[in-house]
Amino acid sequence: ADANNLAHLNLVLGITTQAAGVGSPIQVQVSGEMIELSWNWVAGSLIFCGLNGVLTQTPPSTDFLQVVGVAISPTVIWIDIKNPIDLI
Repeated sequence: ADANNLAHLNLVLGITTQAAGVGSPIQVQVSGEMIELSWNWVAGSLIFCGLNGVLTQTPPSTDFLQVVGVAISPTVIWIDIKNPIDLI
């Protein structure tokens, strides 16, 4: 999903667990703890769906805002998908 595309509103189901090419099968985690050693989150801050589906701690100000979780530590998030908010 892309927070800059209102057509993607209500399409966020979870977070992919690995990279994949367009049209390739993926695994999606919909809730709970997720660890990624390359992350560097600010613990205690919300995580949002961002532009081009990139996770971010900066709230998007484009088409919609959607919390996907919270950072537990720099490399661990708790996935908790919230309802999106239409910003238009």
